[in-house]
Order: sequence, then structure tokens, then C-alpha cells
Amino acid sequence: MNRSRTPLSLTRRFIVASVLLLPLFLGLTGYFLDQAFQQSLAVAEQERLKTQLYLLLADAELEGDKLGMPAGFQEPRFNQLKSGLYGVVLDAGHNEVWRSASARLLPSALNSFVQPLTAGQRLFGHLQIEGEPFFIYSFAVQWESPAAQAMPFQFVVLQHKAAYEKTITRYRRVLTNWLGAVALLFVIAQLLILRWSLRPLDKLAQELNAVESGEQVQLQGHYPVEIQPVTTNLNTLLEHERSLRQRYRNTLSDLAHSLKTPLAVMQGLLGKNSEQELQMQEQLQRMDDIVAHQLRRSVVSQQGGIAQAVSVKATVERIVASLLKIYRDPGKRITIEIAEDITFDGDERDLMEVLGNIIENAFKYGREKIRVGAVAMEQQLTIEVEDDGPGVAEQDMAYILRRGARGDTALPGQGIGLAVATDIVSSYGGAVSVEKGSWGGAKFCLVFVQGGA
Repeated sequence: MNRSRTPLSLTRRFIVASVLLLPLFLGLTGYFLDQAFQQSLAVAEQERLKTQLYLLLADAELEGDKLGMPAGFQEPRFNQLKSGLYGVVLDAGHNEVWRSASARLLPSALNSFVQPLTAGQRLFGHLQIEGEPFFIYSFAVQWESPAAQAMPFQFVVLQHKAAYEKTITRYRRVLTNWLGAVALLFVIAQLLILRWSLRPLDKLAQELNAVESGEQVQLQGHYPVEIQPVTTNLNTLLEHERSLRQRYRNTLSDLAHSLKTPLAVMQGLLGKNSEQELQMQEQLQRMDDIVAHQLRRSVVSQQGGIAQAVSVKATVERIVASLLKIYRDPGKRITIEIAEDITFDGDERDLMEVLGNIIENAFKYGREKIRVGAVAMEQQLTIEVEDDGPGVAEQDMAYILRRGARGDTALPGQGIGLAVATDIVSSYGGAVSVEKGSWGGAKFCLVFVQGGA
């Protein structure tokens, strides 16, 4: 089953796209910046540890076949217990021969955590000692003893990662704040750019409203090259529609003028000696009024002035009285359920045209009973016409309101009366509907928006 969905505006589409793409883009940006910062910080840590190791080498002295280390160092953290910076020296058998005062509380078997190296090799990496993270920098050297004997040693410097991890945490917090601010500024900037870019469309919408309200006949603004083809095509369409409307008015005007003369001649030839001649005279007068009304509508493109309040009940009674003279059926019972104060705010001829077509259909197809009712509330006038005829099949209810469509071809008619009624009601902002009535026949419901002519 197809379901219509309200399309998102361009602004909402941009916001949705930003919500979906910005976190991904900024997340990747933050990840790569974080990795780059960690690498640069590790490189800096490596250089610092290499410097500390060279300081240890500078202070070390070979005393016979033993390595001597001073009691104090230029780097005070080597002398402070649990300072985070630790030094260790291993001999050729990878046994510990010295450790700094700061490393006294570290495990005694530190050599088991250190990878052995050959002379000249150096290594920087990460190390876990009893669950604690460390950076490690080790360098293997070989000294000549006074007895010309090679004495290999491996110098090791350890740095606890606490300061490193604290720096990373602080950097990530600052990075997150800055990326969030950048995202906010980016969205604001894009919204401003989008608003500026959509100004031509807003201007186009204003011009279309002006065209619709009759303030101008064409789109006159200068638009970007992307929109210019649309405005050109719209102007072509407006010009074509205006030409068709003018041709329609001209044709209607010619038709009205053509009919007025024969009607005037017929009215002049008819006398007023019999009731039948009087009825024909009345119907010819009604036709003349309709032709005059359509002639005025063809000349004036829009209805002007303030609509007068037309009594709905009086109009219905006039139409029913005329139809009773045409359809002489003493068995028909017509019920008019309309209050005296209910009025129609529009042209009386429009109301006569609509109700004349609908009520005449009820006379044609109704057997005995016809009811006309009206209710006015909240600037809306609803008129119902119901009969006890055969009714309208459900599948034909929308079909019969089209121009030229008829549900029954047994009775005479052009099949345009209901369509004309629908057009007139639509011009007042209303609608015509048909349904099954309480008597089994057809019930037509006319809804007018008061003041919508």
C-alpha cells in the first residue's frame, strides 16, 4: 500500500545530513589527530629517555672488572624513591649489577622483563611490570677493562606512563571540546550559507504568490542561472494559460451575445394571455438572466465588491415553485427544512444555478418525497438535497460529478448540470458530494465557504 510522505525541507535535509555525516567526519579527524599526537608524544618520550640513558653512561666508570656508579646523579629523579624514572644496569649474563635509588621498590627480577641486546643495539618500547605500564629504553655497550678484556653491559632506563597517559587524557578532552565547537560553527556557517543560497527560491515563492493573487502577471525577478530555466518555463506556462483563459472568455462572450438576440425576439413574440405563455415568459427571462450573468463573468476576470446576503429559503422556494409548474406531479411531497435567517454570502445567480440543477435532478428521479435542508455554522453553509429515487451506485458517485457524465441516459439532459454546479461551488472554496440518503435515494451535499466567492 502506497503511503504519501511529506517531503523534508532543504534545511531539514541539511540538518539530517549534518547529524549523520559530521560525527563520522569529526570522529575520523579526532582519531587521526589523536594517533598523531600519541606518536609525537612517544617520540618525545624516546628522546628524553635516550638523554637520561646517556647521562647514566657519562656517570658510569669501570673500576677493575666492576662497574662503578656515583651515589648521586644530575637527574634528581634517579635519587627519589618511586619518582617514575628508573635506571638499571645488566652485565654479560643479563644479571642486574646496579639499579637507581628510585627503583628500590620495583620487583627484584627486573632483568626478566628486559630483552637482552648485543653490543651496539638499542631498543625503545613498552613494558608491563606487575600491571604497571612503562616506557623502556635500553642500550648495550662493551667496555675495555685495564686487562684488555671486553666488558659488556646493558643500560636500561624505565619511565612510568602515568604522566604520558595523563597528557593524552587532557589532550583528548581539549580535542573533543574544540571539535565540538568546530562542529557547531560549521553547522551555523552552513545554515547561513544555505539560507543565503535559498533566497532566490524564497523570492520565487513570493513572486508566485503575487501572480496567484493577481498583483503581477509574470515572474519579473533576476535569478541565478540554475533557476532561470524554471522561471522561463513558468512564464511560458502562465502566458499560455492566460491566452487560453482569454480565448475562453471571448468564446463565452460571443456565445452570450449570440443568444441574447434570439431570446429577446422570443420574449417579444410571446403574449401573456395564458398561464402557459406566462410560464414560458418566466423561463425565457431566467435564461436571459443566466446569459447576462455569464456575459458579465466573461468580461470581469474576478468577482468584485461585497457579496450580498441571499436568503437560501426564499431561493429554494422560487426554484421549487418553478419546477412544480414544469413537473406536474401531484404525488410529490417537497419538504423545505431551512431557517429564515440562513443566508448565502455570494451571487444569487450562482446559488440559483447550483440549486436549480440539483433540485431539478431530484424532481427527475425522485418518486414521491424530496427534502431540501440547510445549516449554517462557522462560516460554512451546508445544503442537502435528498430524494427517494433509485439513488446512485457507489461506484458512480464520483463519476456523475464530471462534465458530460450521466448515471441514467433514459431521461433527457446534456449531463453537464452537476459538473457546472461543482465548478460554481468550488469557486466558493466548497465541494459537492453525493451519498445514499435515508430514503434509499440520492443525497447531494453542497458545502460553501461563506465569503469565499
